Amino acid sequence: ARQRRGRAGRVREGVAVHLFTKHRHEKITLAAQAPEVQRVPLEQLVLRIKALQYPGTAAEVCARLVEPPAPQAVQRAVEELVFLEALTVDKTSSKEELTTLGVHLSTLPVDCRIGKLILLGAMFGVTDDALTIAATLSYRNPFMSPISAREEADRAKMKFATAQSDHLTVLNAYKQVDVMGKSRYDFCRENFLSIKTIQTIAGLKRQFLELLSAAGFVRPNLRSRAVEALGRRNGGNDGVALALEKGLGGKNGGDGDWKCLKCKANNFARNTRSCFKCKTPKPKVEKPVQDCDEDADDTEPEERILLGADDENEFEKSLPLLKALLVAALFPQIVIVDDGKSSGGKKGGGGGMTLKARVENGEKQEAMALHPSCITGKTKGALSSKYLVYHERVKTTRVYIRDATPVSPYALILFGGGRMKVESCRILSDESVLRLDGWLGFRCPQRDHLLVMELREVLDGILKHKVEDPKTDFTEDAAGIIDAVKAILTMDEEGKVMAPERRFDHAYDLLNRKNRGGGNKRSGGRGGGKGGGSGKGGGGKGGGGKGGGGK
Repeated sequence: ARQRRGRAGRVREGVAVHLFTKHRHEKITLAAQAPEVQRVPLEQLVLRIKALQYPGTAAEVCARLVEPPAPQAVQRAVEELVFLEALTVDKTSSKEELTTLGVHLSTLPVDCRIGKLILLGAMFGVTDDALTIAATLSYRNPFMSPISAREEADRAKMKFATAQSDHLTVLNAYKQVDVMGKSRYDFCRENFLSIKTIQTIAGLKRQFLELLSAAGFVRPNLRSRAVEALGRRNGGNDGVALALEKGLGGKNGGDGDWKCLKCKANNFARNTRSCFKCKTPKPKVEKPVQDCDEDADDTEPEERILLGADDENEFEKSLPLLKALLVAALFPQIVIVDDGKSSGGKKGGGGGMTLKARVENGEKQEAMALHPSCITGKTKGALSSKYLVYHERVKTTRVYIRDATPVSPYALILFGGGRMKVESCRILSDESVLRLDGWLGFRCPQRDHLLVMELREVLDGILKHKVEDPKTDFTEDAAGIIDAVKAILTMDEEGKVMAPERRFDHAYDLLNRKNRGGGNKRSGGRGGGKGGGSGKGGGGKGGGGKGGGGK
């Protein structure tokens, strides 16, 4: 109405008349949209306030804004950061201070939970995959669903379905596109993937990698533009995995794969034929003559990484760990699938599954369902686990869970946030109940719950020390604990975690050695094995703990 009012009088005098109902004028028509600080979660704002060291508490700083947010919203953000162990609050003086984890999270331009996923991925040696998932969650899903071809798009999406998980399905699709080279455009068009979204995700990954490099979690001097150029020279991929594996080559760091005889510059040799600096041809190296084999693979070993031949098995092996890291980052955003009830067909989404979330302070359980676009709800057969970790909860015609992943009980026990308590199960019973965060309960033999509790505590100590000093290598005992945790997660996915497996029993010996202590080893900041590890050998050793990282 105001815009049209200005037009009445440009050529000649006139009057513009518009009619509104009283309800629309008073309740709906607003002068302007509410400011963003009053509409979005404030965790990242609170981190910025504390990182910039403004005087006073976060609530006092926010109250000085021109249009301040609600005090309850600021308090919720502070409580959330305390739960994530990114912030500490003194009960007597109400003084708020960032922890070491909070300092690292404040440097990442993403939601604090997504930032935690990035840091954990670097510590556990799955940096590349963690960056892909984090970039997708911070931007948007690359799958398209046009109205005119929705069923065809859904069938194309299901071809990438991985472990009944939306997060891992997107990761699988991205990894396939990333090794396509110039044929990726046709591949995306055929499979209803947005190439623009894929390119944006790749750019975000490189930016996050540069921040990780500056913080010391991966090898140093990894610049976003240099990583992009590296990927462009080597098949057109995003360059992240290559930079993590062997560095950039040349003046930006790394030893390179061959040295130019003319300018002495180090070069990364993935498909390059000349020096990046002076364009001198790559020196020829005579290869030993081998017997011909008709069934031999003509692909050179160096090219297999680009084609994904060696990565397929590694990707399958990393799935349990990636699920556990999603738990660590997104907890307590957990729902339980109620097998005994149904929400009633297609309207409920997720094949009629009924979901239960934690209820606070006697609140009524809210009816929830998986979003119709969710891979978890479309998978045929039973879910691999009744516990789902999710990224967001939206409300349209009803409350929907989006971007969900089934997670195993031991992923929750070892990586879930909050406090863990042991409760007795029944009189004369040989089982205990592990109660996580006062909500989730897991039955466990009494002979094993002490091991689980101590393993959780020791793992937490290892990770805290790594966050405090990212350039410290894991000691041998700490690396053994990490390997034991990975083995437990893998066996839990296969339903074998409680079996008398040798590697699981070996965790007792590892914890005993852990308590006796061990020395730290300095890495000098060098990191990044195959798959994006933050330590030597690709994620086996990338951090450390005082006395071996334990108590």
